[in-house]
Amino acid sequence: MKTLIFLGFGLALAFGGFALAETEEVELLTDVQLTEEYQQDLLDRLNHLHNHGPVPASLEGLEHPICGTGTVLEATLHQDRFSPAFKAAVTDDPREPSLTLSYGSPEGYFLLHYVINGTDAIYSPLTDTLYGGDGIPDYINKVAEIADSVWEFEINVIGFPAPPSDGPYDSDPRYDIYILNLGSSYYGATYNETPISNQQYTSTIKLDNDYNFAPYNEFNGDPRDFNRRLDAVRVTMAHEFNHSIQFGMDWSEYELDPGGYARIPFWEMSAVFMEELMYDDINDYYGYIMAYLRQPWKGLRFFLPGDLFPYGAGIFPIFLWEQLGDSTITRKFWERARDKGVGFHFVKAIDEILLEGSDSTYGLRDAMNDFAVWNVFTGSRASRAPAGFGYSERANYPTMPDSVFFRFEEYPVNYYWDTVAFYFAAKRPEIMSTNYIDFRNVSLVSDSFTFYFSYPTNYPISQDSSAKWNISLIGLPLDGVSAGVVNSAQFLGPIASGYKVPDHFDYLRIIAVPSVASTRITETNYTAKYNYAFFVVDTVAPGDTLYVFSHPFPNPFIMGGADDEVTFQTRTPVTEINAGELQITIFNAAGEKVRELPFSPLEGQYLVSTWDLKNESGNDVAAGVYLAYMRLKFYDNRPEVIQKYKLVVFK
Repeated sequence: MKTLIFLGFGLALAFGGFALAETEEVELLTDVQLTEEYQQDLLDRLNHLHNHGPVPASLEGLEHPICGTGTVLEATLHQDRFSPAFKAAVTDDPREPSLTLSYGSPEGYFLLHYVINGTDAIYSPLTDTLYGGDGIPDYINKVAEIADSVWEFEINVIGFPAPPSDGPYDSDPRYDIYILNLGSSYYGATYNETPISNQQYTSTIKLDNDYNFAPYNEFNGDPRDFNRRLDAVRVTMAHEFNHSIQFGMDWSEYELDPGGYARIPFWEMSAVFMEELMYDDINDYYGYIMAYLRQPWKGLRFFLPGDLFPYGAGIFPIFLWEQLGDSTITRKFWERARDKGVGFHFVKAIDEILLEGSDSTYGLRDAMNDFAVWNVFTGSRASRAPAGFGYSERANYPTMPDSVFFRFEEYPVNYYWDTVAFYFAAKRPEIMSTNYIDFRNVSLVSDSFTFYFSYPTNYPISQDSSAKWNISLIGLPLDGVSAGVVNSAQFLGPIASGYKVPDHFDYLRIIAVPSVASTRITETNYTAKYNYAFFVVDTVAPGDTLYVFSHPFPNPFIMGGADDEVTFQTRTPVTEINAGELQITIFNAAGEKVRELPFSPLEGQYLVSTWDLKNESGNDVAAGVYLAYMRLKFYDNRPEVIQKYKLVVFK
């Protein structure tokens, strides 16, 4: 299979000067004014987390339960900002003292608090068969063992530091886990407790008492049900314990939204990654992936309490793990962010760790673009992933929906930023995100398919002039089966660069994937939409008669479908090309002649011929690849024109 080759063309356009040099800069909000609406929503989310209220409006429509840690963190951050009425209403969960039973985990890491009666009663509270009936419900025995194994994995295998002990503040130094009937929108939550420094907190974890929701209650009443409930405990514990580590390393790694929300997307991505790393066969995170794939123009810094996007973006560290072969990658990110001191440094930490591990050849912007390409080859497209691209479990992931792609079928294409803003305003990329530009029928470009890209330097103040772009081009071969072909390049400046795709007639689709990234973190570049221009040109000049044929259509051809023949047609009227004699010959992949077609003018306009997918004997041809050899001889002694087209026939 051919590769896509990039050829740089310095096409000078009047786009202004070059972009500013990238700098490490953090300009984030340190204070906000909380509206009554926000305070009420936070109170409603807390009450629902504690199972004291209905699902709040901001969480309605969730396709999957979530983690409550962000909501808890917001309550901590805003405790001095609440109006008196709300401050009085926001209290700790009053049920903890009512959990009168406790059990120490076998390895001594945890102390579990639970009850066997009432609304907070654990799952199957009277079952006590393990360890000869030790007086402890089997469910608690297993939760404790799971918690210990999570500690062993994340601390002793991955190498995270243990969360700080609350020993100085509590009579028992073991880490507390409270098992309660949480609101229906939540798996669990990690609660920060006592501040140790401006980067460290002690914490506790709350787990749901029975996980009585799909898919974990699918065997309700069946013996298999016990282990399915424990599967929910496994992924929740791996997730929440990672949050307890984060509170102990650097709880200041958050961004404060102007509306009050504490944005912690990288907390959630890291925690989802721990789920998959430790419990590869449970795959709870599959339920979140579509939330990312259906809106990839949202940046990785995006976070709202009722949006599953940051959980779906957990495939980003999974991508890095599989791409780099390093299961400790998120630990390294957190260590670097912590070492940079108080504040949000996670994006810069990612870039630095990636560059250091690659001799400065592979940074955040490169990773973002490869990540964007991997996400094309999921679900129904998984089998077409090129070598070196694609998740190991990509066939089980959902397929990126067609609605994501900007689709073009006619050429040339010219889209400048003002036009893009009009047509694709809602899908222009935010920082650390991507777009997908899908060129169909690329064989209609008669000579060479060249994709040009540029962006304006006169960004509005709300955008980031240090943003850097990478672009990949994906070629999907005509046969609809073969693996795609990918090549990519960095794009450094506003001067439009052209990327030429050789032998573009071999491809059914060419997908351009521009992604934008920056380590310059400001509040204003969080949700800014980044404008750019792109266009596809055909290098044949208007009126040039060297290329007089349109590509045959439909191609590929599906026998038994809506079309019953392949059509060949000239690009210009007969009176303009003054044709003399024209011949079309069809050959099979072995070079054997299959059919010779008659060619005649159509009402004095365009030369048209059709092939009914039969050979010279009148029999249907087999599925496969065919070559159409088109030869035009002019009456006025101009050189004859010969063009060849590949045809793919499916049955």
